[in-house]
Amino acid sequence: MSRRAIPILVLLMSVFWFYKGVFDYGVWYNDGPGGGFMPVFASSLAALFAVILLVKPDTTAQAIPPAAFIPLGMVGAAFTLSMLVGLLPALAVMLFLWLWLLERYRPLTSLFITFWPMLVVYGIFRLWLNVPFPTGLFGV
Repeated sequence: MSRRAIPILVLLMSVFWFYKGVFDYGVWYNDGPGGGFMPVFASSLAALFAVILLVKPDTTAQAIPPAAFIPLGMVGAAFTLSMLVGLLPALAVMLFLWLWLLERYRPLTSLFITFWPMLVVYGIFRLWLNVPFPTGLFGV
């Protein structure tokens, strides 16, 4: 049963996102793909792979080491932090910690590497395209 739990969960999520893509977002408009095109496409692929795993389970699968969940926790922490300080500062903190703690770069090198992608993202999306990033409670 435990080998079937994840494919069943993926299949249920696929049905949900397929429904949302078709009925809420719209798959196609007059001039091209609509907002629901990618959810329908991705959920169809996920459902296909989930059905394949349900029919022929992977018997060579091994247990996932707990350290593999560290990136998931970091993304969750960045999401929570983004509600407080804003999206870009939260992503900068996440990238810095990722490079420093997981990739084992020195702190100064991690800071240098973090600075440039954040500058590029801010320059392109905020200054050039005027994309309004979530600012959080402090308005950063």
